[in-house]
Amino acid sequence: MMRTLATVTAVEKGTVTVSCQQQTSCGHCASRNSCGTGIVTKAMPGRVHDVKIATQSSLSIGQVVEIGLSERSMLSSALLIYMLPLLFFTVRQWVGAMDIC
Repeated sequence: MMRTLATVTAVEKGTVTVSCQQQTSCGHCASRNSCGTGIVTKAMPGRVHDVKIATQSSLSIGQVVEIGLSERSMLSSALLIYMLPLLFFTVRQWVGAMDIC
């Protein structure tokens, strides 16, 4: 499970909105001063993401909570995002090749 800390920014009936900062590992290795990615990371600080979450817990604005995302969910999302366009492209090329014959 991938976990991070987030701050509650809004509370509504049955849902809360939390804000979390994007984490990066850049800047922690020995090459951080000469690495292009490390330099860009220093110039552009991490982005803040707002996420709306359904919950039955009573939370208050400003409270820090831990949120998590399962690896299975992350892998299935990545599979959908990367493999689906590749599949459509392959099918389109195959159908296009059949039209020529």
